[in-house]
Amino acid sequence: MKLISHRGAVKKAPQNTLSAFRAALEMQIDGVETDVHFTKDRKVVLCHNTDIDATSNGTGFINDMTYEELLQYDFGGWFGEAFKGEPIPELGAFLDLVGGVGIINIEIKTPYNSNYDIVDETIRTFYDKGLFEKLLISSFDPVALQRAVSVDKDAKTALLYDMTKPNYADFRADPVAYAVKLGCRAIHPFMLNINMRNVARAHEYGLFVNPWTVDRVSTAKRMQKIGADALITNVPDLMEPFRG
Repeated sequence: MKLISHRGAVKKAPQNTLSAFRAALEMQIDGVETDVHFTKDRKVVLCHNTDIDATSNGTGFINDMTYEELLQYDFGGWFGEAFKGEPIPELGAFLDLVGGVGIINIEIKTPYNSNYDIVDETIRTFYDKGLFEKLLISSFDPVALQRAVSVDKDAKTALLYDMTKPNYADFRADPVAYAVKLGCRAIHPFMLNINMRNVARAHEYGLFVNPWTVDRVSTAKRMQKIGADALITNVPDLMEPFRG
């Protein structure tokens, strides 16, 4: 299985910062995963949440601030003194760092005010960096996935899902068929929502299966047994024995 580092090496450095991804690269990972949002001035930046409250010394929503305003805040000090002053990363700088890996998984959250232009801008940035072939756009939001394919028919997309959440009535019965309908290349199920039968069926349709977030050896063993293609993990160093 391939190893995809979830938000960077988050046990070694603050999530979704360049320090976290540098640490992940040192672990020889096969791919990286991160989350993106639009700033007020339409810069694409890395952060899991729509606000900066949990991962910086500031508060407020990313889409209400310009990139320059966001640079005033510390996105590393909460994790440890060694990371004090870490800035919020812009997508282009992130790609300059991780461009050598095989898979660059960008998660698109449901955009604020349904501004799906972030999908277009993400793809454009990958074009500019010559990394479009490595781009894998994932989302819980099917509209974001459809938008990606409408921008470029060759865009690779992955359906994220967690059946423990209440808002999956559209495809609860058959997520594989739904992913195929959306033109996806992969499914990214919550690790408890996948079994050998699901994996085999996904593979019949040519879909890769990359479960998240696999941080325990026992879970990794199960994912290996059922035939998953990659592990999205917070601890790629611990998952190293399962690479292959």
